Amino acid sequence: MEQITVLFGGAAGDGVRSLGVTYARVLSRWGWHSFVYDDYQSLIRGGHNFSIVTSRRGERVFAHWDTVDGIVALNQDTVDRHLGRLRDSGFMVYDSDAVKNPPGKGLAGDYSQTRLREIIEERWL
Repeated sequence: MEQITVLFGGAAGDGVRSLGVTYARVLSRWGWHSFVYDDYQSLIRGGHNFSIVTSRRGERVFAHWDTVDGIVALNQDTVDRHLGRLRDSGFMVYDSDAVKNPPGKGLAGDYSQTRLREIIEERWL
């Protein structure tokens, strides 16, 4: 069984829910089934929100996993709150403009920095 769980996190108003739903929709077009869990810590703009998407190829999913294979962090708060959920073999993509204290190189896994907010604003806003 092929399965992947990815956590998307950021401030309220950053489009975290849209990221999770879009990711699940893309995977569904490739034959994957997904379960999307949205957590709303705060409905006030700026509060922390995250979305966990668990997907399997060819088999329905009825719940999410707390341990994740990947994290997409739009802010430092996401890294601080959720790094402990990441599997040793996991990956993290983070916004280099917003994350000032990225995970250390001594940690297992793959870490990639990019200017996520800049890319999103250029292409979609």
